[in-house]
Amino acid sequence: VDDSKVYQQAYLAIGKMIRVHGADVHFMLRRNKPRIAERECIAELDEHHGVVTSLDMAWSGQLIVSASDDNSVLVWDVATWKVAQRFVGHKSRVNSCRFSRSSELVLTSSEDTTVKVWNVSTGAIETTLEGEHNAAVLCAAFSPDSVNVVSGAQDGSLVMWAVKTGVAARTSGHLSAIHAVAYGE
Repeated sequence: VDDSKVYQQAYLAIGKMIRVHGADVHFMLRRNKPRIAERECIAELDEHHGVVTSLDMAWSGQLIVSASDDNSVLVWDVATWKVAQRFVGHKSRVNSCRFSRSSELVLTSSEDTTVKVWNVSTGAIETTLEGEHNAAVLCAAFSPDSVNVVSGAQDGSLVMWAVKTGVAARTSGHLSAIHAVAYGE
């Protein structure tokens, strides 16, 4: 594994480390020694056909979701390292993916200016939140109860959404792109 092109890295609750190298997702076992050369690659997952742009682990610790610039979102089963679900529906690069606390939903944001809520079990789109952002949506986050969503975009818009109704409250005042959003407890 070439460590010179690491795009994303995340430490998971199951004691494993994910390192994204270009279009592949490499799952690596994290050992006590901090040097990369002393880590063992336990699986190389290459289902995406583009660069992996975002990763998240379900609160249950049993699933991982990955998003890509190939417009796809994949849910991986940690026990088998197989794709458990494919989400197809974005028309452009998917910039972020996040699990809900229940691990039953996945939230994605895309260059196509939409935010989507997906059902992990069925793969179906529960809700498409659209019409408030005028540029690529770079990030999104669920509220702790998954009733609301906040999203930020390239144009500096920040939108609060009600997931069930799609009702939105847009804020202004940011002069540049919003790259990260989060909900507090």
